[in-house]
Amino acid sequence: RKAPIPSSNAKTAKASQRSIRGALTALSAKVLDVHELKDPTASLVSSLLHVISPKSSASAHTPTLSVEDAAYHLSLPPTAYTPQLRSIAKRMVDLHNSDPNAAQINLVNLLFRSVGGTVESDLNKEDVQLEELGNSDWGQIITDTVDEMRHTPDNCILFCSDPDGAVHYNAVVSAKKEVDEVNALEGEDEGGMEKKRKVFSIKDVPVSSGSLAVREYRKIYEEFWYVLGHVALVDGGMSGASSSVVPFTKDEVDDSSDSEGADNGKKKKMIDGGASQRFDTEVVRDILSRIVELVTVGQPDVRAAATTAVYSLALAILDKTTYLSDKLQLVTRQFAAAIGGKNKNRSSAKAESLRFQIDSLRRTKESLDEIVEAHVIKGVFIHRYRDSNMFIRTASIQALGNMVVRRPDMFLKDKYLKYFGWMLSDKDECVRFAALEGLNRPYEEVQQAEKNGRETSIELSSLEHVTMKFLSRIVDTVIDVHTSVQESGMKLMLSLLRAGFLDEIDDEKMWNQVNTLAFETTSTPTIRRNALYFIMEQLEEFDEGDAEEGSKKKRKSVNNLKISDRKISQRLDAIASWAAHTLTDGEIPIDKIRINLVDHLVESLRDMPEHKIIVSNWTAMIRAITDDKAAMTSEGNTAGDRADLAKQRVLVQMLACATKAEVEAVTDSDFLVSDLDPIVAAQYQEVKKNTRISTKKSATSKGLNHEALSVALIKTLPNLLEKFKSDSRILESLTLLPRYFGTLTIFLVNKHF
Repeated sequence: RKAPIPSSNAKTAKASQRSIRGALTALSAKVLDVHELKDPTASLVSSLLHVISPKSSASAHTPTLSVEDAAYHLSLPPTAYTPQLRSIAKRMVDLHNSDPNAAQINLVNLLFRSVGGTVESDLNKEDVQLEELGNSDWGQIITDTVDEMRHTPDNCILFCSDPDGAVHYNAVVSAKKEVDEVNALEGEDEGGMEKKRKVFSIKDVPVSSGSLAVREYRKIYEEFWYVLGHVALVDGGMSGASSSVVPFTKDEVDDSSDSEGADNGKKKKMIDGGASQRFDTEVVRDILSRIVELVTVGQPDVRAAATTAVYSLALAILDKTTYLSDKLQLVTRQFAAAIGGKNKNRSSAKAESLRFQIDSLRRTKESLDEIVEAHVIKGVFIHRYRDSNMFIRTASIQALGNMVVRRPDMFLKDKYLKYFGWMLSDKDECVRFAALEGLNRPYEEVQQAEKNGRETSIELSSLEHVTMKFLSRIVDTVIDVHTSVQESGMKLMLSLLRAGFLDEIDDEKMWNQVNTLAFETTSTPTIRRNALYFIMEQLEEFDEGDAEEGSKKKRKSVNNLKISDRKISQRLDAIASWAAHTLTDGEIPIDKIRINLVDHLVESLRDMPEHKIIVSNWTAMIRAITDDKAAMTSEGNTAGDRADLAKQRVLVQMLACATKAEVEAVTDSDFLVSDLDPIVAAQYQEVKKNTRISTKKSATSKGLNHEALSVALIKTLPNLLEKFKSDSRILESLTLLPRYFGTLTIFLVNKHF
């Protein structure tokens, strides 16, 4: 048997992994000391950098959740580094159990080494006793370390506040300063009007060659602290103490309401060896307390590294609280069954055991919740979400977004959601983007849960108050000066509409501001497509089923391609009616309206797998043109005679644009340039070369599609020319169609006539 041929994706993944490994190996050679390169256990930073080695990454392409990962209840998907990081974290927790000072010094050294510290600046466990240091002594150590870091070259820094590294960060600062200076010099023009300001975007700053290694190290660093949090809670020195143990026996873990069975004197077996049930809150509290002390350091990279570590530890703690909540619900049900059974006396011993477990679970969960509230939210987030460094602000808002979906019962409240609303007005693009993404996370989680058929504890109604409070600002983000913010804002507006939060909004300016983005030439294809989705949600023709079927069956057509030609024609007519009404709004003469803007609608529809049929079903398109229906507004009212005429032009232009797009997709690149001027043809070829078009169909299939399109058009073209012979604008669009006919069709037509 022949060995399977690796797919192109697998080859790309392997090549990418090799590039990452090579980049990180090169960076390690610059950062690590000679003995650290030889001995991975020489320091924590050495251990983290060695997880990328070929031996450690043997299973890099097929990471799976191991028995150990399941025992620690890791909720994040495992990576190629998870087993090694778990071993490193366990080593640190074991050290903390025997020598807390040495373990915490190792962790602090990891942080300092990551942001530019050297072997010489490492703290020595023999010389430094962290618990005995006063504030002034600890402050002096930090100051000395930061001073030492200033001599480290930018390309030797593993972790920077900027995810793309210190080299990129300095380039961003310089570019931003240059833009600010240019805007300050230009000021106002001679007429007293403010000149158009130059807009700075991080995307305009090229990523340095070392960013690949820095980004990968950041992933390793974040996952280490996340895994450390889990291991500290499970393997901490106090995890075996009776006050911290929450044991479950096999029959108690089983979700059964039968409380009458006796154990017959047999010893009950502990699951998971008991380890997964033992939580030590003290070790993780000690580690958090030590790292929190560094989030106020003046050097931004130190603040960023400490903040990132805290947020990763917080996610691990929240994972455990979720696990405890599930167990608490299970044991509570068993307790109710035990005290409600027929033989209450026989169940009393078990009931008392279950009552003790419920109390223990609640105490442990409350203790972990208190740690997150005190150390993470009040100790870090409240200060760092408004940090002077935009990347730290971004990381804080992203962390809050993770917490909201991880523990919606705790964080999906106005008390926390308001921070997203506030940061929508941040001066920096990346922070506004993160705030929008954070607000949209719950909607995406619910949508994904519905798609996968699983339940979710997220109640979208909890977002309503914050949404209404910041709605005007959310709407303004769709016309932000940065396209990344526009795209995220448009995505959030679509989520709000689908969730029903905009049903009672009667602000025509708001609706128009979002809807007209479907026509915006200067916008991105993603924004135009989502704007068209936004419009479709307002059109009755895109509702599925009768009103009595309920809201759950509405818009089911998103995943239903098997709809009739008549339905497709109605949907096309609805889109054309909206377009005609929008284009004729105001005092614009009918011959001056920009019919060519509807080409964007065709492009957007072709980018929607579930709706592409609207502009590729030629029978339905021709039917919409010949039906002569009056143009309607999105509210269901007639749009007027001007809109009726414009709608006919819109439909014909959509047909012409859809025909051209389909022919481009199913023919060779030379077909459409054979009748063009050589210069124009060369320009067209260059544009098409830079435009990625999917061409997975076979040559035979392409030819058949082209001929089918040609036959459909040639049958109706004479009638359309006759119907619109008095409208020069429509005739202009119709006369473009013959150049898209297939050669076989033209041959048959010539032979027939």
